[in-house]
Amino acid sequence: MLYSILKPITRMSLNLYFRRIDVIGSENVPKDGPIIFVANHPSALLDPITIATNLDREIYFLAGANWFGKGLKKRILKNQLNMIPVHRPWLSKKKVSNDEMFEECYRSLDENKCIILFPEASTATVSKIRELKTGAVRIKAGFDEFTKKGKTVPIIPIGLSYSNPHEFQSRVVVKIGEALSFDPVEQGADLGDVYRAQTNQMQEELKNSIIHIDNTNNESLVKNISRLFIGIHQEENDISFSDKQSNFEFSQNVAAAVAHFEKEEPKAYSEMSERIENYFKEINELGISDDSLGGTKRSKPSFFKWLFIILGLVIALPSLILFFIPYQLTKIIFRKKVKSAMVADDEGENFDNAFTGTLIFAVGLLLFGLWTPIIGGVVYWLTSNCWIALASTVILYPMFRFSMVYAKVGLRMQNYYKGKRLQKKHKEKVDFYAQERSRIVQKLKEYQISYVDG
Repeated sequence: MLYSILKPITRMSLNLYFRRIDVIGSENVPKDGPIIFVANHPSALLDPITIATNLDREIYFLAGANWFGKGLKKRILKNQLNMIPVHRPWLSKKKVSNDEMFEECYRSLDENKCIILFPEASTATVSKIRELKTGAVRIKAGFDEFTKKGKTVPIIPIGLSYSNPHEFQSRVVVKIGEALSFDPVEQGADLGDVYRAQTNQMQEELKNSIIHIDNTNNESLVKNISRLFIGIHQEENDISFSDKQSNFEFSQNVAAAVAHFEKEEPKAYSEMSERIENYFKEINELGISDDSLGGTKRSKPSFFKWLFIILGLVIALPSLILFFIPYQLTKIIFRKKVKSAMVADDEGENFDNAFTGTLIFAVGLLLFGLWTPIIGGVVYWLTSNCWIALASTVILYPMFRFSMVYAKVGLRMQNYYKGKRLQKKHKEKVDFYAQERSRIVQKLKEYQISYVDG
């Protein structure tokens, strides 16, 4: 009941928090029957709710037993929010058993439900798949024996690739892979070895579902190369900006190429990474964007963009003014209250940054949720008309979403004209960096040919 109520509300809220949510591979999710979903875990509670709100199927979540507590809280989490407690032996000081958890998973799957696991077993904001626990394949094997109906359950990998999960109006790609296919288990085989081999296979499929960057020091390099090269790639291959699959695969290929050159040609890798880092550092200090230097079509204001900015101001300006207070309060409360309260736990451990996005989202959701009826109350006080007050609360959400699009377009236009002004003011410097950008791109093309041919 509570799950069904919260799902659309949470989805609407995520569409405000993220600038863009791209879902790739929805066709790989069967419309009925049991499913075990497995996913990477870079951002605490944002991960399960982002997945659950973007899948048509109802999801049951495996979550650490330490989160459940007792009494009412435990009943709500289990019965209303579809959570199944999992004991983590490596975190417990006493011997614990997960027999009850396995039984509950089997029963849920036998009722054609879907469960999701995060087999990394902890959250860490990195763009790579860490070592996985074997729980998913054990549940699959146990269910295949448990059910008396001849059922089997597929394991479907889901990759989450955030541009920055802890930043408002960032982007996320949800890539749903195909169901895993495991070889039949040979008679007499050691089950522990079988489960580990199947889990390793699952790990490789999860790597294919994200922009996997094994060396975390390369994350900014991969992003910067993508920024430099994506426009050229789209034009040369006639790929639309809205082609989610192709653009995602391009970023995956960039990450793979960086890893290749780091290993096979370390000198070239080192020189190029330093050159690209210096380029972006210096243009940022100058105050000019890479789009301005690259002269991409998307950066140039068109007639329709100007028309949108002029006509849209009537809606966007009051929206931005209305939501300025809860937006600023969210930042202040998170920084000064929530984060400071969690800087150190009872054991003196520092605040886990993987929870940043989750906490910002939670604080923002609470404040915007309170702000909406306040606006309605003020409108009712001014008009004494309940229908006008109700209408004012209903239109707040589309107004705010519109204002976010408006702000994005306006910011790009501002950067474009700022770049034009800087080109006149610092012509020599701007010309140098434009030429340096061209030289870098040309070198990257050479590396691209070498990588593809190799």
